[in-house]
Amino acid sequence: YHEYSKRMHGQLQPFRDVDLIRIVMRVLGEHLNFRELEQQKVISRYFPAAKHERILELHVKWVCGMGLLWCPEGPDDSVRDYFGEEVAFFFEYYAFYIRMLAL
Repeated sequence: YHEYSKRMHGQLQPFRDVDLIRIVMRVLGEHLNFRELEQQKVISRYFPAAKHERILELHVKWVCGMGLLWCPEGPDDSVRDYFGEEVAFFFEYYAFYIRMLAL
């Protein structure tokens, strides 16, 4: 951990979408007990809102075009940056699996 200073500006990069969601959920979790709110029927469910533009970009990249058979090959951080590592691993494995079935 380092305290932020203006001279560090060029060394830093913006948070990924998934990191922002994790930070917000952690801060909210420190002040709200979501399970208790659900049990008391104050809320029925909670989840982060989707960014429609980013979802459309992922849709075009992974679904449209040549179809699921031609999934993007090679490292693609767009899914990881939006959904996180677990979902990205699934998509990468799925793309690999489909390509191997096509051989």
